[in-house]
Amino acid sequence: MDIQVEQVGSARRRIRFVIPARKVNNAFAVALQRVAGQARIPGFRPGKAPASMIERMYGTDVRRNVLDKLIGDHLMEALTAADVKAVGRPEIESITELKKDTDLTVEFTVEVLPELDLTGFDGAQLTVEVVTPDAIDVDETLERRRLQRGEWVPVETGAQTGDEVLVDFEVETLGVPGQEGDEAAKPAPMKAEGRRFELGKQNAPPALELVLQGAKAGDHLDKVVSAEELPEAIEAGASIRVHADVHEVRRMEYPAVDDELAKDLGFADLAALRADVEAETGREAERMTRAMRRRSAVDAMLAGNPIELPRALIDRVVDDEFDRLFGGLRANRTARIDEILSGVRGEIEKETVGALKRSLALETIADKAGIDITDADVDAEIEEIVHGQPDRADVIRKAYAKDEARTDLRRRLRTERAMDHLVSVAVITDGEAKTVRAALAEQSRRAAPADDDHDHDSHDHDGHDHDHDGHDHDHDHSHAHAHAAPGGDVG
Repeated sequence: MDIQVEQVGSARRRIRFVIPARKVNNAFAVALQRVAGQARIPGFRPGKAPASMIERMYGTDVRRNVLDKLIGDHLMEALTAADVKAVGRPEIESITELKKDTDLTVEFTVEVLPELDLTGFDGAQLTVEVVTPDAIDVDETLERRRLQRGEWVPVETGAQTGDEVLVDFEVETLGVPGQEGDEAAKPAPMKAEGRRFELGKQNAPPALELVLQGAKAGDHLDKVVSAEELPEAIEAGASIRVHADVHEVRRMEYPAVDDELAKDLGFADLAALRADVEAETGREAERMTRAMRRRSAVDAMLAGNPIELPRALIDRVVDDEFDRLFGGLRANRTARIDEILSGVRGEIEKETVGALKRSLALETIADKAGIDITDADVDAEIEEIVHGQPDRADVIRKAYAKDEARTDLRRRLRTERAMDHLVSVAVITDGEAKTVRAALAEQSRRAAPADDDHDHDSHDHDGHDHDHDGHDHDHDHSHAHAHAAPGGDVG
């Protein structure tokens, strides 16, 4: 089959192929035979009418069937022969006249994964901030460890915001404006036994939470709460009666930062604990610096190499993510919901475009640099994850025993090494030094959805990639992988 391929932009190809006349004739013969076997023509037994009569009477249907058959049989063959990895549906542009004894020429276009020729990143001059921890960063890390050792302790004093209360309760609406005397209109009382609520977390009925403020273990409470006392939760003119038996009030208590805390955490004394915290904070700063270097190198490479994405690929990834997030709303769609979702879809698409560009570019970099991730590399990374969480070793190893999990990990490692390659070939000058807390605050601002300059390839609000196993990795790589397209796995 004669095939010609023309590039129409970086993400579209025009393909022209010729179907030989003998195949056209064969297709006509098969179509005519099929129609003849089904046609009912007076004076002829089924299948015995002359082909010329069949073609004269059913010519339009025959030609349509022939054309559909020829294109269906040869279009994918043309794509394969042209070595084109399509990510969208082919669009027919032209077809020559369909005639017996004549070649049929078909021309169509199709969106493809762009072939990237990335340049300018080797020797790129970059200035990147450096994360340098100070004493306050160390103190904050130590404080987090202290808070992790907090324990709930029963207290005899009155409950306050932040305390946990164990209670049996009944919450009953006494009156609703305009429905006085209509018992059927009143909502059924809310009852529960042995429920724990942490005051201030808004997980208890508002009237109950109000009544529990100041309560002590052993109290039997019976109070009517008016709309004036709780206007944000009770309709004007209504009131709510709360019955509650308080069984326990507990308060979170935290240990002091001293030798006892150090021993509880497995260290000889406070000096040893602080030394470990300083080392951890230093590693955190190094990870954050590496993440900023990676991001800077990737952003510079993309800025110098505009990438045209095929519309079909964008739509496919956006559709998948949209359905994952909001597919459950389809049964209850309203005009207002559609309006809201339309705006959300626009935000998803904006993130998708950025993520796909990074993904495609980093895959190209990995190919160009000959980066390959072996099974040994994957196994070593799994053990590194286990090292960080030895108490979950069995769970982690079981999770990564699955092919899909290992494939995702392999892809992530390859992406990270591609970023490290960009960093290694750039000329990076250390910029302004900033503390860990300042870097975290900046990353949180960048990750905020309202930020138009949101870093679309990551959610690194804390400088780490939070895998499902909880292990931390630099999180600079794309989550919207172009491998969602049938054109190939481009991580």
